Amino acid sequence: MLYVNLVFVLTVSTFSYAQSNQFANPSINRDIQPSSGFAVTYREQLKDIRQHCLEVDNLKKLSMPLNHNLKTSKRFMYYFQHNIVNAIYPTIVYLPGGPGATSIGTNWGVNFNTLYIDPRGTGCNYGSNLDFPENLMNTYQHVLDVYEILKHLNLENYILYGKSYGTVVATQLAHVLKNIKEKPKAVILEGVVGKAYRGADSWTANFAGVANKFLNQNTDIQSFFRSVPRPLDYESGFWANYLTLAFDQWGQYRSNLSRLIQHVNGGTLDPDVLRYFSDEHRYYQESKISLPIELEEEPGDYVMYSIGCREIGEQTCGNRFLLDFANGEVVTVSTNFLFSPTKYSGIQMDMPYDSMNYEIPFPLYYFQGDLDPATNIEGALYHFQHQLSNRHKNSPFPIVFQSFSKKGHSPLMNTLREFPSCWNKVIKSVFMLKPNLSDALTVEGICTD
Repeated sequence: MLYVNLVFVLTVSTFSYAQSNQFANPSINRDIQPSSGFAVTYREQLKDIRQHCLEVDNLKKLSMPLNHNLKTSKRFMYYFQHNIVNAIYPTIVYLPGGPGATSIGTNWGVNFNTLYIDPRGTGCNYGSNLDFPENLMNTYQHVLDVYEILKHLNLENYILYGKSYGTVVATQLAHVLKNIKEKPKAVILEGVVGKAYRGADSWTANFAGVANKFLNQNTDIQSFFRSVPRPLDYESGFWANYLTLAFDQWGQYRSNLSRLIQHVNGGTLDPDVLRYFSDEHRYYQESKISLPIELEEEPGDYVMYSIGCREIGEQTCGNRFLLDFANGEVVTVSTNFLFSPTKYSGIQMDMPYDSMNYEIPFPLYYFQGDLDPATNIEGALYHFQHQLSNRHKNSPFPIVFQSFSKKGHSPLMNTLREFPSCWNKVIKSVFMLKPNLSDALTVEGICTD
């Protein structure tokens, strides 16, 4: 029978693009000319990147076709990291987000074998459009890169773990693997992209809604954000934009906010926290420049904008948006500030992603924050509902939707950081193909330990 466990709290959220550290492929010859004023910085970054990759433990390489659809394709050296704790242990194949994020060099410190991937064009597989032509810089080619690694390693006991944009990769990869020997034991999707963000469903349209939802769920900080005059006498727009970072409890954003609230309520403010907000405010003011400016290109931008603009979110290649307060509510405010380097502006979405086009005939586990500022819960449910409808009623495989109340984009990964024993219990439950996760998590996504 088909096992279904649906645990969620509905709200509204958004999709955005996050970049992690980019590490370059030490084998690729760089003979490109970056934009004016950036050449020295660019080459210095590449030196650091090369050194990083050379120092990574368990770094492996595999000759990879540039075009998987062409038998006579040129090849390049593809790097990945395979950490083996114990040969008999199961393996987690981690597919990072972005597009443009990396994972090589990560160390979760868990009792599982791990396979970390840097997608083509990023990290230890860094490259520009001279290395990876635009027609070969897409999720489909990235999926087949990972497929070749799985075949090469002959993995049998493994799960796919896709996070954010990595859920797009995991979804398409699972679809490819359904008729192949190297099948995953299960698939984990965290911070799920359901389909491309376009028009009225764009990720920019939802930011304000999520921010207001967060305020309504946290009455203790409503007065702080909606007070006049504003804290530290900073303009309302600064606090509206800072709010989108804080409601996901991302490290220092939330902790420093808590300290500031204590100060407003009569506590003593740490000078370091005051300097922190001063720096954040200065960056915000710089971002409000009204005239379009040429942004310096960073390693990974080619992947981020090429795939992001063509497949995931059409509004990432035009003007940036900002938030502000109006009548006590957060609203979006348009701006002419150019969000991406000029050469990436205006890229058309010609390969829009839609999860309904891909079947995942394996045990499937969703982990979704109901206040996700990057991938909305509606998109995750869209993905879930289509996979559910594709399942045969006699399917023996579980499909579980676990939401996290008042959590954001990385609810399961944050659990690893804060409660590693709980995270391990969740992953063990997935490998055991349990039809629910109640032994590890409550309905609200709280660890039972």
